[in-house]
Parts: sequence; C-alpha cells; structure tokens
Amino acid sequence: MGEQLDVQDRSFGLIVVHRWNPHEPDERTARWRVAVLIDVLLHSFAMVIAFGVFLLTHPDPPGWQAVLALVGSYLAVSFVHRALFQWALRSTIGKLLLGVVLVRTDTLGRPSVWRLAGIWVFSLFLFLTNLLDCF
Repeated sequence: MGEQLDVQDRSFGLIVVHRWNPHEPDERTARWRVAVLIDVLLHSFAMVIAFGVFLLTHPDPPGWQAVLALVGSYLAVSFVHRALFQWALRSTIGKLLLGVVLVRTDTLGRPSVWRLAGIWVFSLFLFLTNLLDCF
C-alpha cells in the first residue's frame, strides 16, 4: 500500500482515486472534475434554500445583511460538505456518485479533518485572489 502514485496529482498530500481501484489514474481526472461540478451545484442549491429560509424569517433585510446571508450560507454549506462530510465518508456527494474517494498519498488512508479544513480555507483564499485579479 505504500507504493507511490503518480506525482503530478499530489496536492496537500492527498489524491483522488477510483473507489475500487486506487492504482487506476486514467479516468480519475475526468471523474473528479464532474464530481466538483456536482458538488458546486449541490452547494448552490443548499445556499438557495438557506437564503430562502433567511428571507422568510427576515422579510425586508438591508442589502448588506442579504449579501452576508447569501455568502455566509454558501460558505457554511461548502465547509460542512467538503471538510466534515468528506472526512466522515472520504468523499463528497459528487465523488460518491462518481465512485472516487480522497485518500492520503502516503498511506492511501483517510485524510484528517484538519487537513480537509485547511484545504478548504486555502481553496477559498485561491478563489478570492483569482476574483481580485479580475478587477
């Protein structure tokens, strides 16, 4: 189990592998990309529901509260799904649907919740810096 997987896919010591065959790299990238798309759509759907609940309980919020609730609900859903849910099941819902899991590159074991949370924070940082580059 300690054999090295392909080095180009390493990220934070984690790698996405096919659920039933961790040594098959061919379809992994395409499956992972589709899984990420499914997860983003799921996060967006959950955000709309959470924002709808916010609007029902606060019928006429100021603009800044509405924006804060919208962004905050997406971030909360995303963190719970990508850090906590993924730690518990080694996959997000999108990855589960496509049969891939996230494992450590050194042991092929479960990543820690701290590493997943750190990756989530880092990906948020990358998103914000890329967003600022657009302006």
